Amino acid sequence: MTGRLMTGRLGVGIPVLALLVTSPVAAAPKPSPSATARPLAVRLADSVLARWPDPTTISGKGFEYTDGIVLRGLAEVYGKTRDPRYLAYIRRWVDAYLREDGSRRDARSESGRRYGAGGSRPPSPRARNSRTSDATYVDLGADALGHNLDRIQPGGLLLLLYQETRDPRYARAAHWLRQRFDSFPRNQDGGFWHKQKYPDEMWLDGIYMAEPFLVRYGKLFGEGGFPYDTAARQATLVAEHTRVPGTGLFRHAWDQDRNAAWADPKTGVSPEVWGRAMGWFLMALVDMIEDFPSEHPGRVRIAELLREAAGGVRATQDAKSGLWYQVLDQGSHPDNWLETSASAMFVYALRRGVERGHLEPAYAEVAGKGWRGLLTRVSDDAQGRPLVEGAVEGMSVQRDLAGYLSRRRLINSPHGVCAMLLAASSME
Repeated sequence: MTGRLMTGRLGVGIPVLALLVTSPVAAAPKPSPSATARPLAVRLADSVLARWPDPTTISGKGFEYTDGIVLRGLAEVYGKTRDPRYLAYIRRWVDAYLREDGSRRDARSESGRRYGAGGSRPPSPRARNSRTSDATYVDLGADALGHNLDRIQPGGLLLLLYQETRDPRYARAAHWLRQRFDSFPRNQDGGFWHKQKYPDEMWLDGIYMAEPFLVRYGKLFGEGGFPYDTAARQATLVAEHTRVPGTGLFRHAWDQDRNAAWADPKTGVSPEVWGRAMGWFLMALVDMIEDFPSEHPGRVRIAELLREAAGGVRATQDAKSGLWYQVLDQGSHPDNWLETSASAMFVYALRRGVERGHLEPAYAEVAGKGWRGLLTRVSDDAQGRPLVEGAVEGMSVQRDLAGYLSRRRLINSPHGVCAMLLAASSME
């Protein structure tokens, strides 16, 4: 799990099963008074279990962030309620992708390649270099020999499960996933490629997908140096290149070789400040900082970036609704619209930052105003089951403002459900 699990409890009563759907936002029914009968975080968590009894069907994409973020939100609710159903659900998903004996054959390798890490007595950082018969790896499907930061994000669930169960398989799989960082392709400035198919590109999204796992791994297994040095360097590098000076805002992405269709030919930077990209970045910073050693210089840099980005988020909050726009700094554009997932990510990150003492207390009111706005984005179906409206569909870097503003808004998409689970767990 990225970030610490919060303590405390939400009220837990008889589950209300919720049907999750993904459809245009216009289809949402009107709110029902029953929406406030039980904590929203619990109602949403129960709806995840009800909609996808088999957790591998959440997106069908395998060990990848689209499933992983929903389970990250569920893990946050588990940390509050300690409801064993949520942990069992997460475990069932992870177990579906664990493979014993790390040898496998891939079509791109005639002789096959051996994957796996660990031994019979994890955890030990050194154990990830051994190749024993009980090695455990994560089945990444077609990406087994490729590179994709989106497939690192669920690694936080391995760490959560090892902490909760002490099952050595989760430690061995985490060691295997950590080992992949040693061979990730980098651009000339040292930044990880976002994916194999996007050479030399760094996205704000990628910081959330990889670095919180790496930092938490370093803390859990006692690996100093590399996890913290790497996370601080990656976050700082992408910030340096995407920063909009004097605003606290960061553009979506940067292409070091400047040949992407969206890249400025001189700077390589993308044209817009996408709300959810800022949400990923802010959540990554607030989740990582707690796991940094107090004496590590990177912790100071992460704290500075957190305060900078939080300031940009505060300055772009819509005064009337408390929410944030799809493109943060274009609120006056007639085609722009208030977006749910980024707004919920901001609420979570700001509230967490205040609670942990990394942000000024005044940000609590910013989060509170955002939370009140978010509650207007939750409605009930006829059976009193929650629907989260208005989260933009998944998307890559766009060429222009029109590309961001033309995307569909969905009901109960993984992004919206994840972000609302995190926000509700913080605010309730």
